[in-house]
Amino acid sequence: ICNETAQHCLTKAKQDTANLEDHLRNHEAVMDCQMVCTATANFMARRSPFSQPMHQANAEICARCAEICENSQDESEIVKRCAEICRKCEEMCRRYAQQ
Repeated sequence: ICNETAQHCLTKAKQDTANLEDHLRNHEAVMDCQMVCTATANFMARRSPFSQPMHQANAEICARCAEICENSQDESEIVKRCAEICRKCEEMCRRYAQQ
């Protein structure tokens, strides 16, 4: 969802220059979120001893990404869905971080 949302935000940034900063802020947040989610999944797959702190970091970044998407001026379905998925990911990562 983050990759799709990132592409959406870039497209909107090109079309809607009045809200350029908002679209770029969304893009940056979802790209950061996508990167940390991928890294965390890799740590988890390898059963790395660093998985726990990665999950904690991932939860924080997902929470921030969700907040940015929820407060975005872009009210499209993909941005709303991204916020929803990020909240679910945040919750799951917090649980894994406590194990």
